[in-house]
Amino acid sequence: MKKIVIIGASIAGHTAAVGLREKIKDCQISLITEGSYPLYDKSKLLQYLCGLLKEKDLLMVGPDFYQQQSIEFLKDRKVVQVSPSRKVVHCRHKDKRESYEYDFLAVCSGRRSVLPEITGINKEGIYTLDSLNDYKQLRQHLISDPVCFIGSVRRALPAATMLAGRQREVKVISSEGMQPAEPIDGMEIVSSEVIELIGESGVQAIRLKEGKIIGTSLPVFVPALTAANSDFLKDSGITMDGELLCVDESMCTSIKTIYASGAVCLRQGAAAAEKSWDEAIQESRMLVDGLAKAIGGADV
Repeated sequence: MKKIVIIGASIAGHTAAVGLREKIKDCQISLITEGSYPLYDKSKLLQYLCGLLKEKDLLMVGPDFYQQQSIEFLKDRKVVQVSPSRKVVHCRHKDKRESYEYDFLAVCSGRRSVLPEITGINKEGIYTLDSLNDYKQLRQHLISDPVCFIGSVRRALPAATMLAGRQREVKVISSEGMQPAEPIDGMEIVSSEVIELIGESGVQAIRLKEGKIIGTSLPVFVPALTAANSDFLKDSGITMDGELLCVDESMCTSIKTIYASGAVCLRQGAAAAEKSWDEAIQESRMLVDGLAKAIGGADV
């Protein structure tokens, strides 16, 4: 029985796992995610952050969905390395190291925010808006503390506007110089750059390049720069374009047992660009067809 490991459980990884199970009944499928949840609707995360939706309203499948599909769902596991020569995925789960063997690997690990290199960036209490876990942690501290978004105005504006509309005190600090078309009650946009996060353990204030200090315990980074979650493949010998995995029309990489889809990869002849939810689904369906043909377990 072939072993298929899929890294990433957002829409690309979910589509790959479900599609492969439909096409190939006699294989073992393991779906690995750093997150704590099955597939959820990312378009509703801001409503959840503002208390308009509950956590259960975000989930697109039930807690037993993968078990019912005979898919092993491995949550809270960070992939740290892939060894293509040995066909092994190495993960960190809580304080333990784990390894999973595979015959075929599908990398659907998406993208993440790239935090700036500033003093204090490794302190506790730094938030991003990359996952449901991030939104959940931030939501727990929204009752009384003002929120300070740092980075891209374009990326910060939807969350900042919604929070300001819910009577939250909001600041957006950005060097972009961009302003909304009209002033928004409860939101201040500061044209500057953060050079230091101040505090003994967690963050208590931020220092701007002009020397001004602004008190905040809720710094949320929304940088314009994001990167593919592909660090675990940097020494694998796989062909990449920057941090993106290069794939052919069947979504196969330069290593014939490793496939990829979604925001982590770049198809041959295509230009690097942000991919939509529907585009990630389409690529994962192509991956399913390509991988199924390689396995020879389905009439596709």
